Amino acid sequence: MRQVIVYKTERGNWYAECPSLPGCKRVAPTKGEAIDEIRVAVDQYLRELRRQNAPIPQDLFEAAIVLV
Repeated sequence: MRQVIVYKTERGNWYAECPSLPGCKRVAPTKGEAIDEIRVAVDQYLRELRRQNAPIPQDLFEAAIVLV
């Protein structure tokens, strides 16, 4: 399981990113689609790392939402 950030962009699309996996991000027209797509992207990313016998980054990301 990986932590993912999902938010609505200024253009109205939804952006999803997995910070512990560099470059693993998706943009979609709805929040549900962004979540579905990032799930697939994380799975593919990890599968590819395993295929290459590459190290899998730990998920050390910690988030806080702060309103200012």
